[in-house]
Amino acid sequence: MVLGYKIDGVELNTWGVQVERVDGISNFLKRKGDMGFSYPDEDGIDSYNTDADIKYEARDILLHCRIEAATASQYFVRLNFFKKLIMRPGTRTLEVPYTSETFEVEYKEGSKINNLTSFSANTLVNTFYVKFVEPTPVRPS
Repeated sequence: MVLGYKIDGVELNTWGVQVERVDGISNFLKRKGDMGFSYPDEDGIDSYNTDADIKYEARDILLHCRIEAATASQYFVRLNFFKKLIMRPGTRTLEVPYTSETFEVEYKEGSKINNLTSFSANTLVNTFYVKFVEPTPVRPS
């Protein structure tokens, strides 16, 4: 179990949510728009090469999670808290343990809950993913 995954400063593991994998944070950013300006009377293009000229598209960040609880009531309390935390309108701050950067993200969608154990088991374990969009992606420094 890796600690340090936080949304708006709330450690997810406190609420039984463990992040098993993150996709998208280390992906290359996709450039937006033209690479430069092409003058009709000159060869090639005049490349955009300053930070002010270069823009990037939003990117998706996918958290693959599992949630564990000792009882069905604890499970629903934890799941509902997590849903309220991430699904509020506006931007959330996502922190991950392996970088000092923070990511300003908005909730996009969540998956179906996969029940790994039944509700009569001693420990309830379910998996799901949550997709966020980073509207203004963090640029490499």
